[in-house]
Amino acid sequence: MPHRVGRTPTGRPLTFNADDPAELDRALQQQEVFFSAILDDLPVMVSRFLPDGTLTFVNEPICRAFGTSREDLVGSSLFDRIPDDQQAAIRAGIASLSPECPQWTSENRVLGADGGSRWQRWTNRGLFDEQGRLHEIQAVGEDITEARSAEERARGVLRARRSLGAVTEAVTRAATEAELLERVCGAMVSETGYEMAWIGFPGRDPAGSLRIAAHGGDHGGYLDDLVVSTRADRPEGQGPSGLAFRTGRAVTTADLQGDPMTAPWHDLAARAGMRAAASLPLRERDRVFGILAVYSASPCTFADQELGLLQELADELAFGILSLRASAEARTASGERDRLAAILDATPDFVGIADPQGHILYHNQAARRILGLGPGQSATRRQVEHSHVPWSARKVMEEGFPAAMADGVWTGEVALRDAAGRETPFSQTILAHHDESGAVAYLSTIARDISAQKEAQERLRNQFFTAVEVFGNLLELRSEHLAGHCRRVADLAVAMARDMGCDGTEVDDIRLAALLHEVGKLGLPETTLSKPESLLTDTERRQLKRHPVLGEAALMALEPLDRPARLIRHHHEHLDGSGYPDALLGRAIPRGARLLAVANEFDGLCHGHIFMQRMAAEEALGHLRARAGRAYDPEALAALERAVREGYPPAAGGPPAEEPASARLSGKGLRPGMVLAADLLTPEGVPLLSEGCTLDERAVKKIRKLERRLRHPVRATVYAAGQRPGTD
Repeated sequence: MPHRVGRTPTGRPLTFNADDPAELDRALQQQEVFFSAILDDLPVMVSRFLPDGTLTFVNEPICRAFGTSREDLVGSSLFDRIPDDQQAAIRAGIASLSPECPQWTSENRVLGADGGSRWQRWTNRGLFDEQGRLHEIQAVGEDITEARSAEERARGVLRARRSLGAVTEAVTRAATEAELLERVCGAMVSETGYEMAWIGFPGRDPAGSLRIAAHGGDHGGYLDDLVVSTRADRPEGQGPSGLAFRTGRAVTTADLQGDPMTAPWHDLAARAGMRAAASLPLRERDRVFGILAVYSASPCTFADQELGLLQELADELAFGILSLRASAEARTASGERDRLAAILDATPDFVGIADPQGHILYHNQAARRILGLGPGQSATRRQVEHSHVPWSARKVMEEGFPAAMADGVWTGEVALRDAAGRETPFSQTILAHHDESGAVAYLSTIARDISAQKEAQERLRNQFFTAVEVFGNLLELRSEHLAGHCRRVADLAVAMARDMGCDGTEVDDIRLAALLHEVGKLGLPETTLSKPESLLTDTERRQLKRHPVLGEAALMALEPLDRPARLIRHHHEHLDGSGYPDALLGRAIPRGARLLAVANEFDGLCHGHIFMQRMAAEEALGHLRARAGRAYDPEALAALERAVREGYPPAAGGPPAEEPASARLSGKGLRPGMVLAADLLTPEGVPLLSEGCTLDERAVKKIRKLERRLRHPVRATVYAAGQRPGTD
């Protein structure tokens, strides 16, 4: 029987019968045991695996490295223990093996039994059959985690040193904060090897979000959806940046995609390929005002030396930011003072500053121009009252200054005296400015010329009253019996109101009520309107007594006529409660209504609205005196008597008043500024404008346009120059 002689892995002779299969298997198994024993004692890891990654042999160092047994490893796939992002490189290495190039070397991370990862370096050699086909790979490897960590620490320190130098240069060269932030973020990526860097400052939103002011590097969309908060009660505030902002200390994470602290950003980090990050507080003494964050695309720990350099870098950056802000604020303050001075001198409004005693400290150019102060004249020797007419000076010093010093601000209407001594209306606002102790240091004022506004308001007021007069004239189209009644009552009532000391608003309300006091009669039958009140039937009298209520109802929805409507309702009330519609007594009747009752009754007596026979003025006054104190207010009656004595208005039956000269013109001859001497009517008798209305350019154009539409001249009677009533 032939024998073969071989050797064991230790060199001892090994003999076996090659023709006996069982003896041959025993010999091979014995040789494999000897071979494995030798490999298990080696300090390196040895494995064999098929091209698909199936492990066929592992030595003991591999089992220790992966924390498992040989039985668990043999037959499993080596790819089960390689992270997903590393597998493509391993497969490519296997595919690259050939008889001509049978070896390749790799460095890759592997996953341990505890879920952690370590770095290994492998030398892989392909084993080929006689046809050159790869049937197995034999690999020898070693753990290089510590070596790589040392290299990473060294690179980190070098990276941090370069970053510190770049920041120092940026602080020196940057002219603005924005430029500094862009330079630093760019240098952190381009010159030092960090994957990304950003600088953020807290916003003003309730969530306490960090607003990213600058960034560097390709963030892969990471910053587009990044939300970071400085608040501890929000999940976005539990990460490195939120903790660094609240504690004032640097905070790092070596696993941005797996660290529980960074859970809100795991998906973002995975999509962008970010693995590690450090957040560094930007500090001003004990206050944190921003965050510098740097990122790495590979898992790494920031060693103490690197982190210390990075915080030194952040402190240098904070110093640069604060220095640039201080410089910018100083430039802004200086520029603001210059711009404010230029603005104040350019504004057309009156601007001044005075001390609490009223001594002028400053006037802008407009104020000097308004007051007529020349270039060489000082405003500081003047008092506030020198700028105002007497009544206005008293108002400012006795009302404006005390109110501003008590409440901080006062606004009122005043009148300034211009260079020619003319009185010009102004709207003035006074502001009080306090020193650190809380005392008023000085008062500033701004006043605006409102003469144009006053004129516009007066024009609008006149137009409104003209519209009311036209509306009141609608009743006269129904009854010639009442022609001119409302306007006469209005003129008389206004004269009486002024005599009784009513203010401007009350006078206007009385005038409006007088012009419209008969509007409630529009719904009455013509037969009722054409009769004197003494000839009315009981039914007609009941209808007539409804007109004050109907008049109020027609007007009360219009806000400007709300108060006049109330006067209309009560202008037939009597002091003794015998009037209508509410039977009010004495002072319960509004003063304007009491006054209107007297004027209305007087005109009705003089023009036959109450009795068939018209009364002369003195007779009508006697009729009213007989009921003074019972029906009519004695004060209003006294005002009526004074108005009548002054010729307001001419009474029926009395001597005709001398009419001022007037002319009758068509639209072509009318000019703005002319005053109507009589009501302007259409050819059909429809009232357009009332007597006394001053024509403006718009009214003249409308009259001419109406003539063209009617194809008929509209004749207007206007006063001759200087002949308007009340002119000399």
